[in-house]
Amino acid sequence: MSGRDKQEAFESLTRASEGLNAAWDEWKRARSAAIERYHAEKQAAWEARQARRQEAIARREAWEERTRENIANLTDRLDSLESALDRRQRNLFKLEGMRDSAWSDSYRDRVDGWIDEENERISDIQSTIDRIKGWIGDAEAKLR
Repeated sequence: MSGRDKQEAFESLTRASEGLNAAWDEWKRARSAAIERYHAEKQAAWEARQARRQEAIARREAWEERTRENIANLTDRLDSLESALDRRQRNLFKLEGMRDSAWSDSYRDRVDGWIDEENERISDIQSTIDRIKGWIGDAEAKLR
Protein backbone atom coordinates (compact mmCIF):
# COMPACT_ATOMS: atom_id res chain seq x y z
CA MET A 1 0.00 0.00 0.00
CA SER A 2 1.48 3.27 -1.04
CA GLY A 3 1.47 6.49 0.94
CA ARG A 4 -1.13 7.92 -1.37
CA ASP A 5 -3.44 4.95 -0.85
CA LYS A 6 -2.94 5.29 2.88
CA GLN A 7 -3.80 8.99 2.65
CA GLU A 8 -6.98 8.25 0.62
CA ALA A 9 -7.97 5.51 3.05
CA PHE A 10 -7.37 7.84 6.00
CA GLU A 11 -9.40 10.64 4.37
CA SER A 12 -12.20 8.19 3.55
CA LEU A 13 -12.24 6.98 7.13
CA THR A 14 -12.16 10.56 8.38
CA ARG A 15 -15.12 11.51 6.14
CA ALA A 16 -16.99 8.41 7.21
CA SER A 17 -16.24 9.21 10.86
CA GLU A 18 -17.38 12.80 10.42
CA GLY A 19 -20.54 11.60 8.64
CA LEU A 20 -21.26 9.15 11.44
CA ASN A 21 -20.58 11.82 14.05
CA ALA A 22 -22.92 14.24 12.26
CA ALA A 23 -25.59 11.52 11.96
CA TRP A 24 -25.11 10.64 15.64
CA ASP A 25 -25.41 14.30 16.64
CA GLU A 26 -28.57 14.65 14.52
CA TRP A 27 -30.04 11.51 16.08
CA LYS A 28 -29.29 12.83 19.59
CA ARG A 29 -30.93 16.21 18.75
CA ALA A 30 -33.98 14.44 17.29
CA ARG A 31 -34.19 12.17 20.32
CA SER A 32 -33.88 15.13 22.70
CA ALA A 33 -36.56 17.02 20.77
CA ALA A 34 -38.85 13.96 20.86
CA ILE A 35 -38.30 13.57 24.61
CA GLU A 36 -38.99 17.27 25.15
CA ARG A 37 -42.20 17.03 23.09
CA TYR A 38 -43.23 13.95 25.07
CA HIS A 39 -42.63 15.73 28.38
CA ALA A 40 -44.41 18.86 27.13
CA GLU A 41 -47.43 16.81 26.03
CA LYS A 42 -47.41 14.93 29.30
CA GLN A 43 -47.23 18.22 31.23
CA ALA A 44 -50.04 19.71 29.12
CA ALA A 45 -52.21 16.64 29.73
CA TRP A 46 -51.52 16.84 33.47
CA GLU A 47 -52.36 20.56 33.51
CA ALA A 48 -55.59 19.88 31.59
CA ARG A 49 -56.54 17.18 34.13
CA GLN A 50 -55.76 19.57 36.97
CA ALA A 51 -57.87 22.30 35.35
CA ARG A 52 -60.79 19.88 34.88
CA ARG A 53 -60.40 18.72 38.47
CA GLN A 54 -60.42 22.32 39.72
CA GLU A 55 -63.49 23.08 37.61
CA ALA A 56 -65.24 20.04 39.02
CA ILE A 57 -64.34 21.10 42.56
CA ALA A 58 -65.62 24.63 41.88
CA ARG A 59 -68.86 23.27 40.41
CA ARG A 60 -69.31 20.95 43.41
CA GLU A 61 -68.70 23.80 45.86
CA ALA A 62 -71.17 26.04 44.01
CA TRP A 63 -73.75 23.25 44.01
CA GLU A 64 -73.22 22.66 47.75
CA GLU A 65 -73.62 26.39 48.42
CA ARG A 66 -76.85 26.53 46.40
CA THR A 67 -78.13 23.44 48.21
CA ARG A 68 -77.32 24.94 51.62
CA GLU A 69 -79.07 28.17 50.63
CA ASN A 70 -82.07 26.14 49.46
CA ILE A 71 -82.13 24.28 52.78
CA ALA A 72 -81.99 27.60 54.64
CA ASN A 73 -84.85 28.99 52.54
CA LEU A 74 -86.89 25.84 53.06
CA THR A 75 -86.22 25.99 56.80
CA ASP A 76 -87.40 29.60 56.91
CA ARG A 77 -90.51 28.62 54.98
CA LEU A 78 -91.04 25.68 57.33
CA ASP A 79 -90.81 27.97 60.38
CA SER A 80 -93.34 30.32 58.80
CA LEU A 81 -95.72 27.46 58.02
CA GLU A 82 -95.38 26.04 61.54
CA SER A 83 -96.27 29.46 62.94
CA ALA A 84 -99.27 29.62 60.62
CA LEU A 85 -100.28 26.11 61.68
CA ASP A 86 -100.05 27.13 65.33
CA ARG A 87 -102.28 30.18 64.65
CA ARG A 88 -104.80 28.03 62.76
CA GLN A 89 -104.92 25.45 65.55
CA ARG A 90 -105.51 28.20 68.13
CA ASN A 91 -108.26 29.60 65.91
CA LEU A 92 -109.77 26.11 65.57
CA PHE A 93 -109.78 25.73 69.36
CA LYS A 94 -111.51 29.11 69.63
CA LEU A 95 -114.08 28.12 66.98
CA GLU A 96 -114.79 24.84 68.76
CA GLY A 97 -115.37 26.82 71.95
CA MET A 98 -117.75 29.13 70.05
CA ARG A 99 -119.63 26.13 68.66
CA ASP A 100 -119.88 24.47 72.05
CA SER A 101 -121.31 27.64 73.60
CA ALA A 102 -123.61 28.53 70.70
CA TRP A 103 -127.20 29.37 71.68
CA SER A 104 -128.82 28.68 68.36
CA ASP A 105 -128.61 25.85 65.86
CA SER A 106 -128.12 28.22 62.90
CA TYR A 107 -125.12 29.86 64.55
CA ARG A 108 -123.77 26.41 65.50
CA ASP A 109 -124.12 25.30 61.84
CA ARG A 110 -122.32 28.43 60.63
CA VAL A 111 -119.48 27.84 63.14
CA ASP A 112 -119.30 24.18 62.01
CA GLY A 113 -118.72 25.45 58.47
CA TRP A 114 -115.91 27.67 59.74
CA ILE A 115 -114.45 24.73 61.65
CA ASP A 116 -114.52 22.59 58.48
CA GLU A 117 -112.76 25.36 56.53
CA GLU A 118 -110.17 25.72 59.29
CA ASN A 119 -109.58 21.95 59.38
CA GLU A 120 -109.07 22.01 55.60
CA ARG A 121 -106.55 24.86 55.93
CA ILE A 122 -104.75 23.00 58.73
CA SER A 123 -104.62 19.86 56.59
CA ASP A 124 -103.18 21.82 53.64
CA ILE A 125 -100.56 23.43 55.87
CA GLN A 126 -99.60 20.08 57.40
CA SER A 127 -99.21 18.45 53.98
CA THR A 128 -97.06 21.38 52.84
CA ILE A 129 -94.96 21.07 56.00
CA ASP A 130 -94.50 17.34 55.38
CA ARG A 131 -93.51 17.99 51.75
CA ILE A 132 -90.98 20.66 52.78
CA LYS A 133 -89.51 18.39 55.46
CA GLY A 134 -89.07 15.75 52.76
CA TRP A 135 -87.31 18.26 50.49
CA ILE A 136 -85.01 19.30 53.33
CA GLY A 137 -84.24 15.66 54.09
CA ASP A 138 -83.49 14.95 50.42
CA ALA A 139 -81.21 17.99 50.15
CA GLU A 140 -79.35 17.09 53.33
CA ALA A 141 -78.93 13.51 52.11
CA LYS A 142 -77.44 14.78 48.85
CA LEU A 143 -74.90 16.84 50.78
CA ARG A 144 -73.57 13.79 52.61
